[in-house]
Amino acid sequence: RLIGCGGAVRQALIDNEGLPADRVEVIYNGVDLKTLAKSSSDARPRIRAEFGIGESDFVAVLVARLHELKDHQTALRAIDLARMQIPNLRLILAGDGDQRPAIEQTIRELDLSPNVKLAGTRKDIADLLAASDVFLMSSISEGIPLTVIEAMAARRPVVSTAVGGLPELIEHGVTGLLAPAKDDPGLAKHLIELY
Repeated sequence: RLIGCGGAVRQALIDNEGLPADRVEVIYNGVDLKTLAKSSSDARPRIRAEFGIGESDFVAVLVARLHELKDHQTALRAIDLARMQIPNLRLILAGDGDQRPAIEQTIRELDLSPNVKLAGTRKDIADLLAASDVFLMSSISEGIPLTVIEAMAARRPVVSTAVGGLPELIEHGVTGLLAPAKDDPGLAKHLIELY
């Protein structure tokens, strides 16, 4: 048997890799719920203080490698649009990668430095989630991302693009809010709705 971590991944293995459909099964990704429940007791104030974020600020977190498939540019444009209605909106971007210079340039061009904090590679994801109000995902391609499962397990609402296996995880309007890929106005609208 061959394993895909979700229905969309299974179909991609069949369509793109030519694997025989009768041999490809689905076993969904999962996360250790005990680990996510072990955020530090002071995580929210400590993480917010680390990034200069106030207690009343509305904080989104995006955890993903800084790669073009994660489409951080759409996330930044969504934050730029949403901050017109949510002046205290903040985004913590956790991750690193080859797109960091382009992301930094967009932050400068849109004057987003008061709103966007680059956290780099982090191992304290449970603490970042505890410090946030919402999880944001702007990818143009995904399987079944562990970061979204982690956010849902940490009881954070998810605003995401509806790509790959994400609609298998998120029922729009029930367990999260979805927008098409590259739809920064749609993501911004969902952030405003959750705020």
